[in-house]
Amino acid sequence: MITEKVKKIALKRECLQMRARVTFYLLFILYQLSFILVTPAFPQNQPKFIHYSIADGLSQNSANSIFQDSRGFMWFGTQAGLNRFDGYEFKVFKHNPSDSLS
Repeated sequence: MITEKVKKIALKRECLQMRARVTFYLLFILYQLSFILVTPAFPQNQPKFIHYSIADGLSQNSANSIFQDSRGFMWFGTQAGLNRFDGYEFKVFKHNPSDSLS
């Protein structure tokens, strides 16, 4: 009688352990699948870089500093002057030694 109760308890324990293992593996598989489903199938849009040079109106090919102001103008500081870009063309501001405001 006691051995049958012990066997039933052991069998219940084994069933619970098996159920816990199956639950763990199912949750693990769902966790792994969530990464596959969340990851986009197509690559994200990459930033687009346009290279400007002297041929495009820039006063020098290398810029020391870059800034965008509140009106959307891009400003490029070069050794040859300050360049303002409006998205279409450059306007170059050069230092004039005889003008204290330049």
